[in-house]
Amino acid sequence: MRRALSFYQRTKQLVSNKLLISLFLMCTTIPMLFAQQSVVNGTIVDNFGDPLIGVTIAVKGTTTGTYSDLDGNFSIEVPENATLVMSYIGFVTQEVKVTNTRQHLNVVLLDDTQTLDEVVVVGYGTLQKKQVTSSISSISADKPPTGVGGATIATALQGKVSGLVIAGTDSPNAENTLQLRGPASINSSQNPLVVIDGTPGGDLRSLVQEDILSIDVLKDASAGAIYGTRAAAGVILVTTKSGQVDDGKVKMTYSGEVAFKQSFGKPNLMSADEYRYHEIGPDYRESIDWWDEALADKPTSQKHTVSLQTGTKNASLYALFMYENNRGIVKFEDRTDYAGRINAKFKLLEGWLEISTHTDYRQAFRNKNTVSMEATFRNNPTRSPYDSESESGYNVWRGETNERNTIADAALRTDEVLDKWFRPDVSLKVNVLSVPGLSVQQTVAYEVYQSEGHAFHSKYHLDEVNSGRIGTAKLSYKKTESLNTEGYATYIKSIGDHYINAVAGYSFFEYNGESFDMTNRNYTDDLVKFWNIGKGTGVLGAKEGAEMNSKKEISERLMAYFGRVNYSYKDKYMITATIRREGSSKFAKK
Repeated sequence: MRRALSFYQRTKQLVSNKLLISLFLMCTTIPMLFAQQSVVNGTIVDNFGDPLIGVTIAVKGTTTGTYSDLDGNFSIEVPENATLVMSYIGFVTQEVKVTNTRQHLNVVLLDDTQTLDEVVVVGYGTLQKKQVTSSISSISADKPPTGVGGATIATALQGKVSGLVIAGTDSPNAENTLQLRGPASINSSQNPLVVIDGTPGGDLRSLVQEDILSIDVLKDASAGAIYGTRAAAGVILVTTKSGQVDDGKVKMTYSGEVAFKQSFGKPNLMSADEYRYHEIGPDYRESIDWWDEALADKPTSQKHTVSLQTGTKNASLYALFMYENNRGIVKFEDRTDYAGRINAKFKLLEGWLEISTHTDYRQAFRNKNTVSMEATFRNNPTRSPYDSESESGYNVWRGETNERNTIADAALRTDEVLDKWFRPDVSLKVNVLSVPGLSVQQTVAYEVYQSEGHAFHSKYHLDEVNSGRIGTAKLSYKKTESLNTEGYATYIKSIGDHYINAVAGYSFFEYNGESFDMTNRNYTDDLVKFWNIGKGTGVLGAKEGAEMNSKKEISERLMAYFGRVNYSYKDKYMITATIRREGSSKFAKK
């Protein structure tokens, strides 16, 4: 016992000594750390000696940082032998080592010439970034918006362009809306004008992400003025890929993606036992988790893309084929897409003539039928959505005020849409070689969009039971056509320190649309659905009877003349002037 006690005392003393030594080291180290801090001042200017405002100055490897003021000055506290990282948009990021002899820094940030020399697409032409006077955001091919689950290119643009607001959901069938600026009219669309390969009036939904070479977004009125009234909400310029191989060989690329989806954030809903304990409602002696029942069983999405490209000095070809199946998290909801594109470009007559053409097709089959999750939260967890003794297999109850079998609602109805886009265009460009920099271009583009809607309610559906009907079928069809033709001349010339880029031309646009729908009711069985809509016995024009509607939209035409001049001197002083005169059939006489 005595030996054990001695051992304990010696151990305690040893530990105490170590603690004292550790505390001593900590006490002596902390003042030393504070003593090593120093304040560094400095001034940041550009290569012309002008102060740079708002440059970010950060201590490398830490979260410590500050910004330069109106005169380019800054002050920051740094540890010994620190490195300051100075970054500013449009300039090369620079690192500066701080030493005891360098307590005041004079820093010159250099222009990021690589960024400034990048070519961006503007209205009817291209410019280097350093020559642009308006607000333009660009996404280039090295950062393509891709990914399974993007029903349109709009969802893939989310977060890529500052100021671009995209509204929608994560549903495979979400129809997203885009907004760059505030609404210009209470009646007009807030969506920006989409220009695909130089042709205004395109549809983002028709594009495949892998087709995109670059996207340039014209944000302000100055940038989009050349496109007139249709550009009031901004402009999105999309350039698709072309053949890049120049040795005549064929290059094939395959990309495939598989996504396994899982729902997170399950709400804290009452279990069946808790529901019974609190006597919220009647007890049907079942235990159902309606959240789990409403979700799809292991939803998996896949996407496969094959592209071919080839090219020589005078000809290039690009082709793409895509298949995508995108299943939603919620039961019954899915989407299947097929798409194809062929882009070709030819140079003839020793460079005098260039012919380029783009042809793309896309179709999307969308099963919009889905379970209402909000309504599902109200379902009684002691009541089953299924009934093996029912002809439909589902438990369809009546007479409830705020509750209905949401799973049966979705299972006993059909709501599907087949969308198709077809868009060919051809462009002829004459390079007037005898006048360097002068070219004349004529473009003709056509786009047709068709949408077929199929809807059906089984005779067992609650709406049919409550209304005394025996099934309801509906077919709808919509078709829109647009024709766009434009001709313009371009002159580009550099004379010493002077640079001129001028464009002048005309534009003609025509839009036509038509639609029809038919509804019939009371069917002997649920098998044929809407494919033999005449089998219904609904009476035309009667309440809860058959319906027929058709519509032909008034043709819209837009004619315009436009011009733009970009002038720069030494890439430092720049002027952009744009003029457009247009007339619309919407404002025709009478």
